[in-house]
Amino acid sequence: MNEPSQPTTDLPAWASQPLGASGKAGLVVRVILAVFFTPIFVSMAVGLRQFHVIVVLVVVLLVIAFLGSGTNLLQCYSLLDKVKLLGGTLRITGDLDAFYREHRPRSFLVYAVYPFYAIIGSIASKVVRREIWLHLRVLLVVAVVLVLEAATSYLTIYPPYLGPDVAAKLLVAQLFVVLVLATLYLMPMLSTTYALGLSGRRKTLRTVVIVSLVLSALMGVGTYKNTSELLPWLEQQRLGARLRTADFRRDLDDLVEMFLDHAAQKEWLSPRAEPRVDAEGTKRFRSLVRGIVVGVEFRSFDVISFKGEDGTWSGVRSFLGNRVYLLYLRDPNGKLLRKWSQVPKDVKKLFRLGVSHPERQRAETISGGLLHDTPSE
Repeated sequence: MNEPSQPTTDLPAWASQPLGASGKAGLVVRVILAVFFTPIFVSMAVGLRQFHVIVVLVVVLLVIAFLGSGTNLLQCYSLLDKVKLLGGTLRITGDLDAFYREHRPRSFLVYAVYPFYAIIGSIASKVVRREIWLHLRVLLVVAVVLVLEAATSYLTIYPPYLGPDVAAKLLVAQLFVVLVLATLYLMPMLSTTYALGLSGRRKTLRTVVIVSLVLSALMGVGTYKNTSELLPWLEQQRLGARLRTADFRRDLDDLVEMFLDHAAQKEWLSPRAEPRVDAEGTKRFRSLVRGIVVGVEFRSFDVISFKGEDGTWSGVRSFLGNRVYLLYLRDPNGKLLRKWSQVPKDVKKLFRLGVSHPERQRAETISGGLLHDTPSE
């Protein structure tokens, strides 16, 4: 890692200072952590469906590794400045480049605990305050996009069951998640890329970026496939909020009762000895429930069926994250049960309770209760 891959005249003054043993060891640690932490970060962002953060990450890494600064790119292609996320990100890389040319990036460990360091450092140092502001600008690019998307999509996502208070709470939660992800990874990674690039180790930097992005792509695709049947985190929160509202419960009650009655008449279901997810019933119900939910929230619902001593039972459950909630049961006489106390003891025994990692096909439930056992809001 001693190669100067760019002319020394283009390097900042601190780049000519020799690295001691601790400095070389720290550089090796930076490279190793950058290669292996990036895929972990991307995998987490994919799991949370925070693709905005991934876009910013990829743009920043590629620009720093191959262009040094996004300013030159904007000067050649001014239209890029108008592209959502891209323009703001490119401008910030130019400011970061100028800052780190003047001030050598600190130790990787400092950035790993940067929130604590920043609290003390920002009080005593203008340099620390300036650095914090530059990194916050990276987050602000993502934050502005999230706020604009929340505002423009509000009418299609939240009414009639949810109001602006829920939208605001979920936006704050989403911004907090982005802040945590960025603080734990983005700041250490950015400082590492500038430490390598501005010290003349362009070949090392480009190798690190390419390898980390390839590994990130593999882990990201794997994470997406493994979580494709699960609701993304934000959709889980929205559907959970809907399920707690009285108006949504009323409409869902009517829809479930109508569907399960019709399914029994048409003999769509294929009940087994124990409660299992019914593929045909689930497919038909998801098509119907799309009318009162938004986006991919319909994927949370499954129809179950099983044979009891007195005939065929059916029901509907909701799969939120790694937890499953039994919402309704319909007895062989056609009565829709909305509370756990209405369920016969012999039927209760067929459900495993308190399972936090349920099998997709097995009709388990995280708690002994149906939808109306919890109060509505």
